[in-house]
Amino acid sequence: MAALSAALAGRSHQTGVSADTRGAYLIAGCGDSGIRIAKLLLAQGRKVYGLRRSPGALPAKIIPITADLTDPATLQTLPTDIETLVYLPTPSQRTHGAYQQIFRDGLEHLLAALPHAETTLRRIVFISSSAVYGEHHGAWVDEETECRPLAFNGEILLNTEQWLLQNFPNACVLRFAGIYGPGRTRLIEAIRAQKARVHAGADRYTNRTHVDDAAAAVVHVLGLQRVHPIYNVVDDLPVADGEVCDWLADKLGVARPLREDKSPGDTLGNKRVSNMRLRASGFVPKYADYRAGYAAILDAP
Repeated sequence: MAALSAALAGRSHQTGVSADTRGAYLIAGCGDSGIRIAKLLLAQGRKVYGLRRSPGALPAKIIPITADLTDPATLQTLPTDIETLVYLPTPSQRTHGAYQQIFRDGLEHLLAALPHAETTLRRIVFISSSAVYGEHHGAWVDEETECRPLAFNGEILLNTEQWLLQNFPNACVLRFAGIYGPGRTRLIEAIRAQKARVHAGADRYTNRTHVDDAAAAVVHVLGLQRVHPIYNVVDDLPVADGEVCDWLADKLGVARPLREDKSPGDTLGNKRVSNMRLRASGFVPKYADYRAGYAAILDAP
């Protein structure tokens, strides 16, 4: 890792990297979101590798790579035709150590193992989180807003973003807001079971994006000729937690959640995340707000 960092020291980020479609794509951490990204790339005729610890569940045509991002020894025989990397692993548990190992350490391990990564990778996309922004008391934030993460997860992601952007001019960070969609219906189930609670008092804004739009945004950015270092991936409408919960309750035909006076215990922060930069690049989400996205889930057969 030290040799890699030394070799890249002093390089500045460039926003004019050209997307190239000749080489193969590597989805590192090819879980649900990664598979959705891979399928979109396959539909474009791309060659896609999917790296995960147990790749047996990967759909056909995604070329499996069995490896552990936290173990450099498993990364020594990677294919030599990889030219684009999408990095979106999932920590094994929600602890400081697990986040450090899979995000910062794992990314360094992978970039060190890829043959001549500092020159042959045409684009690196790192999937981060809007948790890096922290608390902004309901104000709008964009990619230029100062980040003040509230917990270790945001701190580690921000540290990884900074290291990557400082050392790889072909890198780009996508900060996902809360992902929901098929198979990600925790809020719906909590409302249906009458277990959801809304914090009383001033509105606390939430930000989200449908999983299909998240995958489409990644593929969209991969296809851009010129990229910014950072994009927020979020729908058009930040919304107070009470509003979305009430809307879901009404759609489900159950009682609206109770309001409770209690500490929010929030590690994300109260903010409204702007998607104007992504929108300006030409991206149009399929589900522009929570109503469109959740309605598609609830109305599905």
